[in-house]
Amino acid sequence: MMADTSKEEDQSMAMMHLQLQRSLKWLDDVTNGIIGYELESRSLAGLQVIEARTGFLRCNFIVPILASDINGNWHVGAIATIIDNVGGAAIYSTGHYLKVTVNFNITYYSTAKIQDEVEIEAKVKGNKGKLTSLAVEVRNKSNGGQLIASATQKRTNKNKKIPKDMADDKPTLEPLLEWFEALIEGTIGQELETRALQGLIITKAEKGFIRTEFTVPSLAADVDGNWHGGAIATLMDTVGAVAIYSVFNHFAKSVDFSISYYSSAKIEEEVEINAMVLGNKGKLKQVMIEVRRKGNGDLIALAKQWMALNDVTVTTISKL
Repeated sequence: MMADTSKEEDQSMAMMHLQLQRSLKWLDDVTNGIIGYELESRSLAGLQVIEARTGFLRCNFIVPILASDINGNWHVGAIATIIDNVGGAAIYSTGHYLKVTVNFNITYYSTAKIQDEVEIEAKVKGNKGKLTSLAVEVRNKSNGGQLIASATQKRTNKNKKIPKDMADDKPTLEPLLEWFEALIEGTIGQELETRALQGLIITKAEKGFIRTEFTVPSLAADVDGNWHGGAIATLMDTVGAVAIYSVFNHFAKSVDFSISYYSSAKIEEEVEINAMVLGNKGKLKQVMIEVRRKGNGDLIALAKQWMALNDVTVTTISKL
């Protein structure tokens, strides 16, 4: 009887080890561009796993220039992409299936510069029915381990669906829209942003509200041909920042970013992104962004974002 128990334990350990190796192989393939989409592999280029066990991953990463924003900081969309993938691999190590994100909450505490070394740690917290929850932390190793971002995620099996006080001065939108179009076309900005926004069309713009249309490109797809969660986050972050600029005449950086995913979109599907400024609390400004499928209006993702204004304006950028 004891021999049978020992044999079962050995088999269980072997299966756990095999699943862990599968998850590491998947993350390595995404990092090296063997699977996944181009934007994703560029965001993860150089990622190194330094510790791995079932339900837990720790990785090192050197922030590359292509993942920076206009201020030379690590772009929040690139941070979201790397958190999403390392978290996905940690969950994959616990079971036989990759899971899709249905709720993604990130709080940003600081930033990292190009060539800073950072550490990403993902830990599975538990399961509730078909949902698995995890926590991810990103710390700056070049700055004594300072916390850059913390995130919580809920994921479910693939193909399962879960169910005004503003500034008085009204800035002209023309310079802002010219800047936004230049960013979309790639004549300014960083490569990561340009690729995520490629083909975006502005259909309506007014104070506190921006509406855009977008056709999901192949480079923004995951391994199943769906629009990747990290690419969605990058797009929502940028459109949300433009909406805030239209009211307060300054760019802003994310300090808290909460996204819920309700469905997905395939390559070449048309979607609509609406960003609306909700209000402000001191130096913090809140914006809501929703992404819907154009054909039937199905909600794909909904985000609420708190952003802090900085001193950067369209005029400042044009002088750089």
